[in-house]
Order: sequence, then C-alpha cells, then structure tokens
Amino acid sequence: MPLEWRSAAAQTFIGGRITKVDGFWRAAEISGGIIDLIKEWQLWDAAFGSSAKRMKEGWETYRKGPSLAAGLAAKAAKTVGLGSDRALGSEIHAALQQYVTQPLNKLLQETTLTINFNALSWFKNQAGFDEYGTMWDRKQTDNSLNVNPDPKNPAHVRAKADRWALYGQFDDGKVDAAAAGLKLAHVKQQGGVTAAPTWSHSRGSAGKTPKQVVADSQIFAALNYGRRPHGSNTAYGKSFFELSNDFKDGAVFFAMDTFTPVSTGSGFKTKDQRSKLYQVTARTFAGSMLLAIKSQYDGNPNQVNRQNSIALIVDLLKAASTCASLPDNDQNHLLIEAHLFQKVKMRPDVVTRVNVSMTECGTDLDAVKNNLRQFKNRTRIDFALIP
Repeated sequence: MPLEWRSAAAQTFIGGRITKVDGFWRAAEISGGIIDLIKEWQLWDAAFGSSAKRMKEGWETYRKGPSLAAGLAAKAAKTVGLGSDRALGSEIHAALQQYVTQPLNKLLQETTLTINFNALSWFKNQAGFDEYGTMWDRKQTDNSLNVNPDPKNPAHVRAKADRWALYGQFDDGKVDAAAAGLKLAHVKQQGGVTAAPTWSHSRGSAGKTPKQVVADSQIFAALNYGRRPHGSNTAYGKSFFELSNDFKDGAVFFAMDTFTPVSTGSGFKTKDQRSKLYQVTARTFAGSMLLAIKSQYDGNPNQVNRQNSIALIVDLLKAASTCASLPDNDQNHLLIEAHLFQKVKMRPDVVTRVNVSMTECGTDLDAVKNNLRQFKNRTRIDFALIP
C-alpha cells in the first residue's frame, strides 16, 4: 500500500521542491566543493583514511594549474604514480567517489529513518495510537496551544521554525509554498514579561484570508546514520520508531536541527540573525549533504558552528567508512533531519518496528509490555524491548 500524503498541497509542494533541490546541487561544483571543504577544514584523514597524505599531495599538485604542466607531470609521477595533471585530476575524482560519495550513498540506503519518543507517553496508559502526528495536528485551537506548553518549544517559535525550514536555501521559498496551496501554522504570543505567556493562532489581518491550521506541516524524523542503539537522538526519548525506506524518496533532508537557527531559547531570532537552512534530497545526498553543512556554516561563521559542523562531517564519514554502530547521541548538531510530508500511520508497511527502552519505563514496564502486545495485535507492527 503506498504512503499517504498529508495533503494534496503537500504532495504538490514536494513534487516541485525535490526537482528544485536536485537542480540546485547539480549546478554546484560538487566534487571540487567537497575537496575544498576537506582542504579548508583539514579533513583528509577523516575522508581518505590511509590514503590521506597521498590525496592531499595530489590535490595540491593538481591545483597549481596547467601552466606548470612539466612540473606537474614530474611531481605527479613521483607523488601518485601518474604522468599528467589530467590523469591526476581523474584519480582524485575517483578517490572522492570511492572514499566519500559512494560510502555516503550506501549509508543513506542502508540506515533507517527513525522518530524518537518517550515510551511512557505512548504505552503507559494506552496501546499506542493509530498515527504519529505533528504538534499542529494536536493543537488546532487556542485552548489546546495553552495546555501543557513546552518552554523549550514555544508554539510561536515552532511555527516560524517550521516555515523557515520549509523555505530552505531559496529566496522564493515562501512563494513556492503559497503557490502549492500550503496552509501552515502562524502563532502569536501574548505576555511573557510580567505574566505567563499565552498563545493564539493568527487569524490574519482584516480583509485578508485567515491563516488556517491544517495538516500541511512536516513530520520530523531523522536518519539514524550512526546506527545508534537508541535511535537518532535520545534528547527526544530513548525509544524510537523505525520507518519504511519508502519515505526517503519524498523526504527533505537537513544538516543538524532546524529549530536552533530560529530560536533564541524563549523567542525567535530576527531574519538577520538566522542561519539559512539548506535542503538536500535522497538523490543528491551523497555529495550535497557535506556542502549543505559547509554552506550553513558560511552563512553564520563562528567557532561553535565550525566545531559542530566539523563534528557532524567526521561523524558521517566515520559511519560511512566503518559501518559500525556509533554511541548514543543527544546533541542536535549531530542530527540529519528528514522532514516528511506523508502520513506516519501505524501500519507495518509504514512503521516497520517499534523499539521501546525498558529503562525508560521504570516501574511501569509491565503495563508498557501489556500495551505493546495489544498494539502489535491491533497494528501488526513488531516491537523490540531494548535496554
């Protein structure tokens, strides 16, 4: 059974957006851009392993240009066993494919999209739910916005962050969303200085069409590229859903999390303060994800962003080259987010397995186990109990 779109507008938007993202990265000098990134951040060892010294010297030789053809030929023969700068460039390109892009492509294919959650919220008092929804599916009225608000995820900031991610690297991203007919959450905050804040859905200005809350917004998943035992990021819970690989073709991928570039912690940053987010698709993932990380850093260069960007690239390359399981992670800069516009129904062709952390259940473990068995009987989705 095919995946269901969250709305017709979402399907229209993603159909056009994936084509646009693929075109954006095809226009870039992907191979040269990755090598420049490796050189600037001195990632030769992370990228090429035991061949790092050889590839670094070969690239430095090749970059000197054809005007030094005689010297290039001599040095190339000595450094990498090749007789011309053209052949040297071909070998560097082949090595980049062998050590970087092909392993990253394989990593995307072989690792799982996951959604982390807290076991008790899903299985303590009930046998799960029939669908994984967004905040906007649950909070469609002003009253619901103010029930159990999350100070780490205030509704007005969440709404703006969702839209900011949706627009991505394109200056006309807002126009694209409107043209597709997407109706997205717009939220206003009142108070919060001398009194507790409250939130309300924006109704639009007089004479304008009200901004409605409908199921056009994205669902947040992540690629468990590190094959981590408790899913992509334990900050959201130590239990996790594993999703069908069918989601990957329609997903929009982002480096790191998409909330921090907009959030100050309690409010949202101005446009000048926000980092532009770069979207990547499954078809462009292997090369453009690294360039997306670098592009986001270039838009907001500082020491913390540099450290976080390098850490994510090293983590990705390590996961791709070793195929090993990396330790659990609760840091949002080590995320590869996948934004989904198709419904996450609790069906075995959509959610392939539910992994529930026993330590997360505490004294409620027996109740959770009973509800998990009922959940499996109802949905036919397998579950696993993990530490």
